[in-house]
This record gives sequence, structure tokens and C-alpha cells, in this order.
Amino acid sequence: MSYATEITETFSSAGSPPTNWTERNGSYTCDGTNLAVDDSTTNRCITHDTELSHLNHWVKVELDTYPLNSYDGVVLRSPDATYGPRYMIRVDNTEYYEMRVCGNGSNSHLCSTFHEITVDQNYSAGDYLAVLVTGTGASTEFKIWKNPSGADPDDWGEADYTINSTNWDGAPGTYCDTGKYVGLYNGSAKSACCDWDNFTAGAEAAGGTAYERSIAGIMGALAGGLDRSFTAKRKPLGSLAEPSGVISRAASLSRKMQGEI
Repeated sequence: MSYATEITETFSSAGSPPTNWTERNGSYTCDGTNLAVDDSTTNRCITHDTELSHLNHWVKVELDTYPLNSYDGVVLRSPDATYGPRYMIRVDNTEYYEMRVCGNGSNSHLCSTFHEITVDQNYSAGDYLAVLVTGTGASTEFKIWKNPSGADPDDWGEADYTINSTNWDGAPGTYCDTGKYVGLYNGSAKSACCDWDNFTAGAEAAGGTAYERSIAGIMGALAGGLDRSFTAKRKPLGSLAEPSGVISRAASLSRKMQGEI
């Protein structure tokens, strides 16, 4: 598969979140450099208004600040304004990743247990979290990277961690197989929430892998060039030599070949 970036956000506005974001639970603010929570509630969520082009999609975001005991992360496969069942991958500063399936307008679990992966490194301010979700139903899979290099999963290499049906703690009661909106989640009290910056997201691109699209482009260019070359050199039918001349030359060539046998 190959991927293309469809959302880029630096949260450079001041005051309310950028107009293409919707606060689903709680409130957020921007200070000109990042996005931060702006209330004393918990389990806040904000999503981007762009519907991605494919169910296989990804999010990459910088944790601009990351206090101890933060429980914050990214939202994937969210539906539109109904804010229905969606996936959330969050990181805990005490060393684990957590996958949840969340319900309508809340952080309620739709699975009997949620998945945790113990990791051997904490997140700090300035680190990046990147998550890719692919597949549907029991074939759903999450790949997680910390500080990946490059713009999208085409560049990130092997994932640091993978969550799928072979290692999650319990199958979700509901699979999120339709939503194509993404966003951010903050679960803690305001003083313990991380601020966000440099958010990008994208989806699987049509037309095969980047390599296959590159080869297709080269072949298309070659075909176009050959077609133009042939068209330029082709003469109208009326300009062809007389048939008698063509026959004479063919007969001469035939006699020559027979003499050489």
C-alpha cells in the first residue's frame, strides 16, 4: 500500500481552535503555536472536519508538552457529527499504549477489555506519536511509531508496535468499519494534559504502491512520447511511393537473397 497526506495543521491561530476542527467533548484553545485543552473536564475529544479518502488511514502528531501521568492520544475511524463509535490509541507516561473502542459522544468502552502494550520508553515533550489503522472487523490492525522519520507510512519503516487480533486483550464488541474522520483526545485533568502541534493525517492512495505509480508514470510518458514521434514521422497515404516501385524493390531484394543461398 501507499499513502498520501490529506490534512496538515500547525495550530498557528490564536484563541479558538482552527475553523476546520470540531470540539466533540470539552473545549480547546490555541495560543498561536499549539492546541491545548481549555476546561476542567476529562475525556475531551476534537476532530478535523475533513473526511479522509480511505478507511486505511493514519495520524502523526507532536506532543508539544507531555506532563507526567498524561493519558492522551489520537482518534481514528470516527464517523461524522454523530461522533459515534471510534478507535482511540492513547499513550500513558507510565509506559503503555492503550487501544479503546469508544461509544457515542463519550469515552465509554464498547469492548469488555481494552488493549495495553507495555513499552520500554516514555514520551516527552517534542516526541511524535504516529498510528496507522488498516483492515476491518477482526482483521483490523493498528501500527504505532514513536518519532518516525518522514512524512507518512511509506517512509516510516517497520512499526515499533502492532495491535491486532493476535494480541489484543479482548475482541471489541463493536468494530469501527465506516468512519474516516480523525482527531485528538485528552483524558486527564487540565494540568496533566499534553498540548498538541504539527498534526498530519492521510489515507491509502489509489493506484498501488509509490513504486508502482512511479513505473506507471514512466511508462505513460514513454508511450506518449512514442506516439507523438510516430505521428510526426508518419506520412499521409497519398505520399507513399507508387505500388509498382515498391514491388520492383521487393523483387530485386528477393533475387539477391536467392543468389546468396
